[in-house]
Amino acid sequence: MTTTHPYKPQAWITAGTVGDTDDLLTPVNLSLVLQLLQAQGQNDRISEQVKDLKRSYLRELWHEGEPLCFAETGAPILEPSDDWQAEPEAFRSYCLELSNRERAAGIKPAYMGDEYCPALVARNRMIVAERALIDATAPVFGIRPASLTLKKAKEWCELVTELLLAWAREQGAI
Repeated sequence: MTTTHPYKPQAWITAGTVGDTDDLLTPVNLSLVLQLLQAQGQNDRISEQVKDLKRSYLRELWHEGEPLCFAETGAPILEPSDDWQAEPEAFRSYCLELSNRERAAGIKPAYMGDEYCPALVARNRMIVAERALIDATAPVFGIRPASLTLKKAKEWCELVTELLLAWAREQGAI
């Protein structure tokens, strides 16, 4: 029995596949969607916090006259996304101090080693949650999860999330 949902599968999903959107509407899949949404929220929050902390520390180093510099050019690094290009020894010192600041700010838990970046750990959790949702739902339509490109995997997660959230609202589950 097929019901009408406000979010219809896109043509690339249903073309030549088997399955029905109703087959996706299970509490288990809803749980996977909720886990993904939680992981996305944590990733966004932690990544922004780490970026702000890095930016602040890079500015502080700059104002103290000891900026972190690019290994190849010696030019000061002003953007957090470029910090990995620093000279190795300076980068180690920078990362150790950054780790201490992340702990002091409550971003990095005590159990997480200095060698781990909380933003990368959060990103990895989000990717694992995306893969779990894809692995559980794509086969319903005869899609091999590994065959989805990064873009299509992202689209699949968005589509399934919209469908399952709409269903959960209709059911009064959320």
